Amino acid sequence: MPIDVFVTGTVETALNQLLKEDADSGRRLNRLRGKVISVTFNELNKTLFFVFSQQIDVLAAFEGEVDCQLALNLAVLP
Repeated sequence: MPIDVFVTGTVETALNQLLKEDADSGRRLNRLRGKVISVTFNELNKTLFFVFSQQIDVLAAFEGEVDCQLALNLAVLP
């Protein structure tokens, strides 16, 4: 299994499980429906794409236009 598939699947499953535990997540996701956010991890030179619908899809590649781009250094995370 390619590492990208493993990472995106793990992140996607974890995020969607957390959303199921939040009673207000449906309302919050409605506001983001159809939006795409890219997050670049600078040290890894890797970008993940978060596509919002009834859930969050996490992709290692995305051909369309993103609505928001974020870049971060893992060293600054707690």
